[in-house]
Amino acid sequence: MDFPVGVWGHYGFRSSPYSTSALRVADGDETLLVGRDHELNLVLRDLFSGTQMVALEGDYGVGKSSLAAVATSKASGWRRESNSVAPLFLATGKPLELEENDSASSLERRAYFQVAGSILASEDRLLREGFVLKQLNDFRHWLTTPTGGGWSAGIGASFPSVIGGSISGGKSRTPNTSAGFTESGVITLIDSWLATIFASPEAGGVILLLDNLEVLSRYPKGVQVFESLRDKLFKRQGLRWIVSGAEGTVRAALSTPKMSGVFPEPIEISPLPHDLVKLVIQRREVAFRTRGDAKLPVSPEGFEDAYVATGRNLRITLGLAERFSLRTEPGDMAWMTPEQRDARFWEWRVLEGEKVIQQVSGRVTETRWKILETLVTRLDGFATSASAAEFGYKSWGSLQSHVQALAALGLLNYTADEDDARRRIVTATEKGRLAVATRPVFAD
Repeated sequence: MDFPVGVWGHYGFRSSPYSTSALRVADGDETLLVGRDHELNLVLRDLFSGTQMVALEGDYGVGKSSLAAVATSKASGWRRESNSVAPLFLATGKPLELEENDSASSLERRAYFQVAGSILASEDRLLREGFVLKQLNDFRHWLTTPTGGGWSAGIGASFPSVIGGSISGGKSRTPNTSAGFTESGVITLIDSWLATIFASPEAGGVILLLDNLEVLSRYPKGVQVFESLRDKLFKRQGLRWIVSGAEGTVRAALSTPKMSGVFPEPIEISPLPHDLVKLVIQRREVAFRTRGDAKLPVSPEGFEDAYVATGRNLRITLGLAERFSLRTEPGDMAWMTPEQRDARFWEWRVLEGEKVIQQVSGRVTETRWKILETLVTRLDGFATSASAAEFGYKSWGSLQSHVQALAALGLLNYTADEDDARRRIVTATEKGRLAVATRPVFAD
């Protein structure tokens, strides 16, 4: 049976050089993280200094998750490189996310699945360093029993090399017995391991990632659940957290009466300067190519042009380049010069933008077009309710109806919280960015 050659194979790459997926902890390839040396140093300094929660705040698609992954990878390698001088950090699997039906207990369970998996995966390393973890063999045996199946599955979801399955969990809260473990007993046992390995904040910890904290603004009890995690998880001995989110939710969540002053201010993650964006593609080209004559469908120069035109959002620009690559014929494109391929990409972007403009034709006034253009071209697609003057308005109230009308057409997103002005956030969508980039061409 003949199989088609994948698009990326045609171009000479093992996978998409424009992937919008965040870097993974397991990859640890910090060369793909461009222009974040300062922010990375801040995260690593906080971890080294014993900070239990490092918070990242920034717009969608600026690279917060990739920064967290690279920081975790580097911190977990310190001990190997320094012969036991540095703090010991253990990495967990993919980031956790708050879900609408989450309680403090349900997130605690998922977090401890990851912690247990991390410790089990590091068992040989810990033994070499002299750590003796009580009941470790009993726990491993229990994981294979029916009563331990839920924990076995949960651990395996993040660490398939340890044990596999799907997530579930028991509900008993009684002490452990010689016959096995209960859920509360498992957490108590893991806490004892953490206390043995990480006797002080300076000793290090298991790093957990909590991503997409903007979900807090989307369900009523989100902030209360987050607050309840302060002592239950965020200040737990042996645990370190890197939390990230958009829409101002991280800063707002850390400013409530219960959280204020407990953890450091969030580290602001701004869009990459346009002169560094070419380097993102150049490094991906080197990392992903499988042969010397690999050809990028969109060159670093063409990518930079699209990045600037659509308001400096890395994820959106990567997504545009990837979609273009998948919807053009690689056999034809391969014979073109880089300039010709970039011209084809520009034409495709214009057509995509024209579709958006035609969809909203007659429903966007000139005043509202100017607001959208200001948001994309001057503010990189992100504004708060304190930015009214940037749009030429004295107050947010006089601007709000225009913003809501643009949001109804899908040209921007608007998050409002009547109780906290910091959560009144406006972000341009891909549709809105394409329309702004195309409108001058469309008008001609």
